[in-house]
Formats: sequence, C-alpha cells, structure tokens
Amino acid sequence: MIKTLARSLMCVGLMAASGATSAQATGGPSALGVWQPDSGEARYEFAMCGDNGDRLCGTLVWVRPDKDTPDYVKELRQYQFSGLRSTGAGEWKGPVSYRGINGEGTLKVLDEKEVFLKACAFFLCKTIKLNRYDGTDIGAAQ
Repeated sequence: MIKTLARSLMCVGLMAASGATSAQATGGPSALGVWQPDSGEARYEFAMCGDNGDRLCGTLVWVRPDKDTPDYVKELRQYQFSGLRSTGAGEWKGPVSYRGINGEGTLKVLDEKEVFLKACAFFLCKTIKLNRYDGTDIGAAQ
C-alpha cells in the first residue's frame, strides 16, 4: 500500500515536472516547445510562466545567420509573448511584443506540428503560421 502510494505521488510529480498543462489535461494539443515560421528565420520557445505557472510565454531563442540584424539581436532571449492566458483547449491570448511594438495576440494550436499566431498593434494585424521545430532547418540561406 505504501509503495503504491509512493509510486502514485512520484508519477504526479513527474507529470508536473514534465509540464503537463491545463490545455493538455483537457485533451488539447500542447503549445510547449520550440516553433519556427515557414521562412525558418527565427525560433521561439514556448513554456509555462507566471506566478502560478498557468500562463504561456514565448521567447525568441534563435535567429538564422542571414537574418541576424541588430533588431533581432536585441530581441534574443526576450519574451515576445508574455503571460498569455488560456481561452480554451489549445488557445491562448495576451500581450505580444515584436521589434519594440507592443500589442495583443492570440495563439491557436492546430495540432502537435502547427500553431497560428495572430498579432495586432493599433489597427494592423498579422497572422503567422509556426511549425514545431524538429531539428530540421527550413527556409533560404541556412
């Protein structure tokens, strides 16, 4: 009995440590991991954040060498998406920052390989498809 309880607690601890999120618990695909646009010019890592670990944050973690401009360099290792709140299974909404412009964004996880990000600042909006990074470089001039 004690061994069974200890195993159960260990499993619960491992699930928490591995980042089991509320989106995963509701059966939705996970936004956690590294993602890149079709162009392959940058990579963003999404992880849980916030005081309660219930928000989603995305950090610019890599820029392709031919796109390594001063604008991108100052954004490296900075949150581009901070404190996104879950609005349903696989959907998140919150602040977005892109090259010094702040706005609002939504992130929708389509499946384990694709997410769509819509970011709006003032009256301009842009939608970007991100693909889960699997170690394969894509886009021009790698």
